[in-house]
Amino acid sequence: MDSSDEVTTNSERIAKKQDELLLELSATVNALSSIHQVLGDIVRLTSVETPGGVAEKQQNLLDELRKWKEL
Repeated sequence: MDSSDEVTTNSERIAKKQDELLLELSATVNALSSIHQVLGDIVRLTSVETPGGVAEKQQNLLDELRKWKEL
């Protein structure tokens, strides 16, 4: 195997790993999006006449998830 074959093999290996990582990242973003949606539903359903501490904690969680989603 000459050096150009070796470079091609390494490039293919790197490209495959990048594809795998992109799939994992996509799945993570989708999961975070789902969590964000559920927490939003929880906040909407519970913020009316809920003790302030609970609603505030839920809102803080949503804000934190928004930060992750923007990354």
